[in-house]
Amino acid sequence: MFVAFVDNVLRPFWVLWVIMIFTGIVFYAYWPKNKSRLEEYGNIPLRDDNEER
Repeated sequence: MFVAFVDNVLRPFWVLWVIMIFTGIVFYAYWPKNKSRLEEYGNIPLRDDNEER
């Protein structure tokens, strides 16, 4: 019964679910509160190895 519900009702809307998840990730990434932390994470590959020691 549950499988039939998922197959008949939720499955046709998979594109909407993916768009909603993607939009949530984008809003999280651009939220002003997270800006400094995410910019710091973005600079990790550019750091010099000697800087961490």
